[in-house]
Amino acid sequence: MLTFAAIICAGTVLLYLPVSAQRGSTSLTHALFIATSATAVTGLTPLDPGAHFSVFGQVVILGLIQLGGVGFASASVIVFAFTRRDVGLGGRLLLQESLGTGEMGGVLALSAYILRVTLAIEAVGFVLLAARFVPEYGLQRGLWLSLFQAISTFCNAGFDIFGSVERPFVGLSEYRTDVYVNLVVASLIILGGISFPVLAELARYRAHRRLSMYTKLILTVTASLLLVGTLSYALIEWSNPETLGPLPVGRKLIAAFFASVTLRTAGIAMIAPSALAATTQVISMALMLIGASSESTGGGIKTNTFGVLMAAVWDTLRGREKIHVYGRRLAPETVYKAMTVTTVAVMAVGLISLVLSAVEDAPYKRLLWETVSAFATVGLTLDLTPTLSTAGLLIITFTMYWGRIGPLSLVTALVAREEPEPISYPVERIPIG
Repeated sequence: MLTFAAIICAGTVLLYLPVSAQRGSTSLTHALFIATSATAVTGLTPLDPGAHFSVFGQVVILGLIQLGGVGFASASVIVFAFTRRDVGLGGRLLLQESLGTGEMGGVLALSAYILRVTLAIEAVGFVLLAARFVPEYGLQRGLWLSLFQAISTFCNAGFDIFGSVERPFVGLSEYRTDVYVNLVVASLIILGGISFPVLAELARYRAHRRLSMYTKLILTVTASLLLVGTLSYALIEWSNPETLGPLPVGRKLIAAFFASVTLRTAGIAMIAPSALAATTQVISMALMLIGASSESTGGGIKTNTFGVLMAAVWDTLRGREKIHVYGRRLAPETVYKAMTVTTVAVMAVGLISLVLSAVEDAPYKRLLWETVSAFATVGLTLDLTPTLSTAGLLIITFTMYWGRIGPLSLVTALVAREEPEPISYPVERIPIG
């Protein structure tokens, strides 16, 4: 928590400098908000990065995105490698907690793997995007756009620099009918949000010919959510003249698929969320809150958490006392933690949205969407972020920070841990439901 706060403070100072803006200056509140949004790989911003910030400011934002995407603990492995210092027990424990893995063995190898995979995928994305953007924008501008977009997209950040002073907040919406750009960007989003250990296991699949229960769970839930999101968007928005209505059939399906992908906490809006039907917006908020997978660049309560909850519900309905997933029995503490993460996240979103409604004069639906988007580090907005008051900006800043460090981290830090009870109490059953 303190490490991410320190990174955000450093980013705030750099973005506050006059050299970071193309013209005029950046207020301290806006600098803090954007630094938090970049470090939390969210993408919400009251200022258009392409129209407001200079190349220096854009480089600062990109550095914060990269650091926030791979995690500070993983990036620190590079520092230790270059300085030839040994990562002690405390450092390994930090890596274990940051990566969300239950075992300490192999955390250094996993951290190094995360960095290698990140750079490799971002490099491929950069080349693929450059093939489209360089002919259109010229060599220098096209390469910079491609590099920024490849890193921002893989890290599920949602930032872009396509806007200009004349046309702010343009984004990638002009490419909503471009199948090539849609597929490249969607692939980067999925790879960034699917979990690095899963990518490592898939890379070794040809040699081992088997997948762990964890990988199967994440792949199943991710594919299911993408399918549900795509079908929901396609069915509900098919004739909406402001979204999918004007597009031909093939492009409608591509646009619906991309919209479902970007809800994995990427926050890249090819279709304006404010133009969606109310039903689609409700479904979108649910998908945003679930988010990406653990040990990835995305946020939310995580697909594996949602998968454990669904398995617990299914087995409970079938009268089973023990929860099973793909031939493995889940540890009770795993189920308890999944329930706790989800409960804390839902309560946090509800409480923060109510506080936000007390300081902002806007419909509650827009405030709830903004809160979910910030907490799940998505970055999609119903055109509310640029109009937020100073108090509203600070509330959303805190929400993005909390969402990035994890729903339980802040609560765990504030709640004193009790010593194990020496007494085992009698079991008592009470009616439920």
